[in-house]
Amino acid sequence: CVCVCVTSSSPFLTRPLVFPCSLGVTVLSSLPSCLDLLRRPTPQRFLFCLVNVALSFFLFSFQVHEKSILLAVLPVSLIFPWCPRAVTWFSAIAAFSMYPLLAKDGLTLAYAGCTLLFLQVCSVMFPASGPSSNLFTFLVSVQERERE
Repeated sequence: CVCVCVTSSSPFLTRPLVFPCSLGVTVLSSLPSCLDLLRRPTPQRFLFCLVNVALSFFLFSFQVHEKSILLAVLPVSLIFPWCPRAVTWFSAIAAFSMYPLLAKDGLTLAYAGCTLLFLQVCSVMFPASGPSSNLFTFLVSVQERERE
């Protein structure tokens, strides 16, 4: 995704060179969370590591299609108990990124209806004033629990 934008405008990166470069950037971008997981393993860290690796793969892999965001939505949905609002918005944005494919198949009305229903159900179930409504607040609380 990101690599294709950068490499398509660069005359120095040829097609055979792009694959190892995208592999290296993907591994490097997911390495910090993997090392942290190895150093201090917890089930919660494992899930967040899955999210990081999936998003690294989506952002830096070679020849990404719009449907590849679905590979990242699965691990993101696993962290729903900790940050439901962030997962809700990520899922909605992932569905929006697939809109051109859905519109091509004539599924615009179904897309709009399902997305609005999903957002309405999530907003009723998880109001914005909850303790896990803000991802930053959640991450700070995790760090405070680790210090105790």
